[in-house]
Amino acid sequence: PLLMGPSRKSFIGDVLSIDGLAPSTEERGWGTAAGVAWLAFNEIEMVRVHEPREARDVVGIIRSIENGN
Repeated sequence: PLLMGPSRKSFIGDVLSIDGLAPSTEERGWGTAAGVAWLAFNEIEMVRVHEPREARDVVGIIRSIENGN
């Protein structure tokens, strides 16, 4: 299995920056959730995150959509 660790990474700050000012690591939750969603959709089996409950919820929603629930 492949392990990815997108949680709060600098690339998320770069993408979410406004006028060159990146959000703090604590403000990167939505970016992390988007990364987890992409990884889940692309069948990455393990992710390392700072907010496991939120990541589990994101993956649960992805799986529910895939299954037509």
